[in-house]
Amino acid sequence: MTENISAGGAFFHTHKPLSEGLRVLVELVLRCESGRGGASKVRVKGRVLRSQPDGMAIGFAKRVQMVSC
Repeated sequence: MTENISAGGAFFHTHKPLSEGLRVLVELVLRCESGRGGASKVRVKGRVLRSQPDGMAIGFAKRVQMVSC
């Protein structure tokens, strides 16, 4: 589950947050609201900026890859 998502990053709720400073590859699935039931994937590299017991904040790199499903 995500919170405060933007082009610059997002907060991810998790029971096992990763260590601060760790580089990650994030893949988000975005459902289309068009009624066709489709979805797209967004792949972006990032870094864990903040880690706390209920989740972690990840800052996204500038380069984003959109992949249609």
